[in-house]
Amino acid sequence: MGKPLGDYTEIELVEEIINNEIQFNTLFYRRLLANIDHGGQERSVRANMYIKKDQEIVISVIPFMGIEAVRIKFDKVSVQIMDRINREYSVATYQQLSNRFNVPLSYDILERILTNRMFEFPFNQISNIKRYSGDVYDNFYSLKSHDDRTYARMLDTNSYNTYQRIDILPDIYRVLSSFIDQPGNNTSLRIGYADFRSFNGNEVFPYSIRIIGNMGSNSAKLELNLNQVEKNSDASIGFSIPSNYERVNF
Repeated sequence: MGKPLGDYTEIELVEEIINNEIQFNTLFYRRLLANIDHGGQERSVRANMYIKKDQEIVISVIPFMGIEAVRIKFDKVSVQIMDRINREYSVATYQQLSNRFNVPLSYDILERILTNRMFEFPFNQISNIKRYSGDVYDNFYSLKSHDDRTYARMLDTNSYNTYQRIDILPDIYRVLSSFIDQPGNNTSLRIGYADFRSFNGNEVFPYSIRIIGNMGSNSAKLELNLNQVEKNSDASIGFSIPSNYERVNF
């Protein structure tokens, strides 16, 4: 099960986490439940999600009446949203998406969040995490971009630097939570994982993913409760916008 708590250097711990990440070409989340709270408006929908590693994420949103309402595609360049009900579509950049939902994201970081893999914000340079300071708590490891005293000063001075903390479960060496804070921008992002289960033989995956973004007084929350996870199966979701759909502003 690896070394006991406290026996790793930061570099060794990061390498152990990488070695224990899920290895996949595609993932398919079948009939997940998404709970969304944006601007105080809450709603829940069913959806299927298809992830093709390093290429695309496609989500099919199926309200409870069983008819697909929206299909969304994330790729390296943009986000495309297809409204099946009104026969419309829109295209957004990741900056526009971040501004709308108070969650600063890129494709690479989004894919890593949805697949319980470690990331560094904002550039996703894993080598930077090897320079983070490590702490050991009763039930988890913690990797921090700045020590606690420095982070306290960042809060006091409203620093525009970025603070990141990654908590890691021992034994399975998987990400338990990530926290990102930019005090000067009054912006933060929290990601938490729970309900780790075995699937596909002896692999482990979190069946609950929670994302909370805050920008000033505005916040957005997304909780995904997975029902079935399929790895490298034949299941997929295509994305093609019909020629008669009208493009609208995001």
